Amino acid sequence: MRPLGELRMVLAVSAQHRLANRKAVTLQALREETFVDVSRDWGTRLITDRALAAAAIERRVAFELNDLFTAMDLISAGLAVAVMPELEMTRNDGLKLIPITGSRMVWEISMVSREGDLSPAAEELIRHLLEARGGPLPISTRD
Repeated sequence: MRPLGELRMVLAVSAQHRLANRKAVTLQALREETFVDVSRDWGTRLITDRALAAAAIERRVAFELNDLFTAMDLISAGLAVAVMPELEMTRNDGLKLIPITGSRMVWEISMVSREGDLSPAAEELIRHLLEARGGPLPISTRD
């Protein structure tokens, strides 16, 4: 396994949400929120569940789905909030992405490949991904 980088987990809220103008939030600020989230076996869900459990916060997940774009629509409509990786594709006018402080929540991106006998295209992809490690990941990392 080869580490490629990390994506910070952020709080996604609608532009009209009560927390939308905050520069950062703590997990405690999420105590009364209604969430949209992915399935319990997804890595980003495990990160969120563990961080909230460590902070002794029980949360209400009203929507559980595996479609980021539908989740973003629900958030933009003000129906829920989410903790998600800060990806370039999660940036839109209807959402505010807010850093979470007081807990190190990151999604680690790694690559697994078998040794030898790879196609030239697979070798080139691996080379490109490993070179990109020195800079931003192709899927974007923002501090």
